[in-house]
Amino acid sequence: MQGSLRWVVAFPTEALPIIREFGLKEKSNGAGPFPFYQSSDGEVALVISGKGILNSAAATAALAASVDDAPAAWINFGIAGSGNPDYGKTFLGSRISDEQSKRCWYPSPCGKAKVEPERRPLKTVGEPALQYPESGTLVEMEAAGFYPIALKCSTSELCQVVKVVSDDPDHPITSLNKEVVVELCEAGLQAILPWLESIRNIVSEEREVGQKPEEYFDILEKFHFTETQKHQLSKLLRFWNAKENGRQAVGKLLEDCRDSREVISAIRGELYQVTL
Repeated sequence: MQGSLRWVVAFPTEALPIIREFGLKEKSNGAGPFPFYQSSDGEVALVISGKGILNSAAATAALAASVDDAPAAWINFGIAGSGNPDYGKTFLGSRISDEQSKRCWYPSPCGKAKVEPERRPLKTVGEPALQYPESGTLVEMEAAGFYPIALKCSTSELCQVVKVVSDDPDHPITSLNKEVVVELCEAGLQAILPWLESIRNIVSEEREVGQKPEEYFDILEKFHFTETQKHQLSKLLRFWNAKENGRQAVGKLLEDCRDSREVISAIRGELYQVTL
């Protein structure tokens, strides 16, 4: 099974190529007020936010609430403007800066990805830009809303912003129309498909590592654990199984435990003895 993808886009014209590529269908019980699309296996999901940083943040949160919490790559995809002659080129964000709040985020390069598009800084603005930075920074309107919310759902490596340049000094934003945006986004999506495949492989690896051992659910039925303790238990059990202690052995170890603290202490103590 390929790794999950979670897409956040501003407009239907930007979403259409993704919907076609992954065979997504609109769901009526989706992400609140935002149009929500999903593949038949649930591995690929998309939300259309509308324009602007606040809509992007809200739609990202709504998407997170509408899908499972399994490892996934979160991607903000859409168009951007450039002060360089970059029309039609596709870039990943290297830095995301919010023009209003002055906050910045730095998406991590995907070290395991076999191929990766060129990266450029991004500036999120409140209104469409008619003038662009000459530094090569791309100008767009949603990334700074998407990114801090996506980071709550995944790692920096698996939260990325992909922008296709739709306007530059030789192609004014006033010349854009729906057909052109669809064509640009279709070409941009096709350009990143090899990168997406690598990203999905990384997600699959994360999912395998994060799978809960069978004993985990047995123990939860017997004792009450806080969320922090659940993470501790899952990690300890993965170490336990790596030592090949076996499911029956951990069950015997916990026979005299009275609560979750004693469970964690018992497993940790036994692992320490085994390590010695």
